[in-house]
Amino acid sequence: TPPLIAMMFVQTATGFIICRFVIGLGLATFVTCQVWVSHLYNKKVVGAANATAAGWGNLGGGITNLLMPYVMLGFLAATDDNVDLSWRLCYVLPLAVQLGAVFVVLSGRDLPDGNFHELEMDGLKKRAISRIVIHVGVSNINAWILTVSYGFCFGVELTVTSVAALYFFEYHGVSPQQAGTLASLFGLMNLFARSLGGLLSDFAFDKFGLRGRLWAMWVVQLLEGLLCLVTGWVTVFYESPDSGLAKVVAQFDHDGGRYTLLPSDSKYLITGCATDDIDAPKRFVAFNTTSPVIEEGTNGYDLPSRILIGDMDNADCIRQHDELLGQVVLAMLAFSICVQMAEGLHFAVVPYVSKPAMGIVMGMVAAGGNLGAVVLLLTVFRNDNIERTDTGFMVLGGIIMAGSLILLFLYFPEHGGMLFRAGTLSYNPQRVKVPAGYRGASAMDYTFHRRQKMTEDKVYAT
Repeated sequence: TPPLIAMMFVQTATGFIICRFVIGLGLATFVTCQVWVSHLYNKKVVGAANATAAGWGNLGGGITNLLMPYVMLGFLAATDDNVDLSWRLCYVLPLAVQLGAVFVVLSGRDLPDGNFHELEMDGLKKRAISRIVIHVGVSNINAWILTVSYGFCFGVELTVTSVAALYFFEYHGVSPQQAGTLASLFGLMNLFARSLGGLLSDFAFDKFGLRGRLWAMWVVQLLEGLLCLVTGWVTVFYESPDSGLAKVVAQFDHDGGRYTLLPSDSKYLITGCATDDIDAPKRFVAFNTTSPVIEEGTNGYDLPSRILIGDMDNADCIRQHDELLGQVVLAMLAFSICVQMAEGLHFAVVPYVSKPAMGIVMGMVAAGGNLGAVVLLLTVFRNDNIERTDTGFMVLGGIIMAGSLILLFLYFPEHGGMLFRAGTLSYNPQRVKVPAGYRGASAMDYTFHRRQKMTEDKVYAT
């Protein structure tokens, strides 16, 4: 909350960066939320509960992308186009949401049995020992496997959302506003898809136990990779701005006519199959002519403030085939649904890794998603050897499918793994043993109270 308030008054770049950094630390609440939900709900429904809480959290990002431009426009209208004041006032909305979240947290309960402080005072639970929690959590091999694997779903979501808008704009020739809307659809699938993954996991658990959760997670993640590959495959056989084509004369359409800029304009030539968004020119000519020069604003030639120019002659360009845009969007939506489902399926398994160190394990897995995004973005979409974005999608799909194989190595001694039943292997993924008698933060011990109640009943009976 304090950095949100500070953002409205910051005056220097350093102050802006510091505020953004502190706001970014708030993302850690994702982990605390998942731990809280895992403690509150029964293992039979923890998949759906965790997935819904996390999915609607991620959904906030998509809603923000759609809503905040309109909030900015509203403040611009209210402040007579004062840009500096308007962007600062935009922070009023997240501040109000944050205060509402604080109220929810402060009015909630730590566990179904009560709050931590009360339970510790009554002797029902022990205070967590940080040293033990950390050692137990980081020494669990299953935790590391899920950390890596989560990078192939949540990391993929972050990666795709960072490149999707530019991909739609540059390759398909839609406006920046349309590109942003299409890209936001990927995150908006969190409205239901992550919960769907949790429900699938709970269903598989009901039928086949924890092994069912593992198999469902692997199958969906494998399908995710396949659909990512298909998303790129749709356009890979057409020419793109990254195909190395020669420059051509840029053109734009207006009121049924086609026009070009003047040869003296710096934007007169454009890379083959490319698109650009520019300020409307003051002077232009009809296509395939050099005169007469048309003055903007005369004889009905009133252009919008910004226009799209591009290569409109090459029939092999992706931007020339509107049907490809629909096919890509459908493939990407199916891909996104599987991404969100895989995320929900992962956090339906995480609570089983280590009860005493659940918070550490969840933090590791969540961090794996963010680290995965950085690694995938650099190795795929910032790789000079992968010149095209659609080729990058195909490479990313292959990486996801190959990376999903790491899930085959998950094994829980009391439940089994994908390939082995419980008790088949002597291997224990928990390398540092939990000290005898140590209980996790959510473990309750009612022994003392039962004995005390029996004693009271005997005294009362006499």
